[in-house]
Amino acid sequence: MFYWFKRGHDSLHYEVREISPTRFELTLTGPDGVERREQYETADALHQRQLALERELTAQGWVGPHGWNV
Repeated sequence: MFYWFKRGHDSLHYEVREISPTRFELTLTGPDGVERREQYETADALHQRQLALERELTAQGWVGPHGWNV
């Protein structure tokens, strides 16, 4: 699943996916195109990180998330 955020003319997005039953990944792509990957051992840990990331982005003036299922 992809989640998009906008701030002015800039946008960023992050993707969450299950790599295996015990490995999950969050990939954040900034407005400059640089990717940062984080891995988690449980779906709950990934979900908690998503919530924290969305709070951080909102506090920085980003508007979203706007989701997109692939």
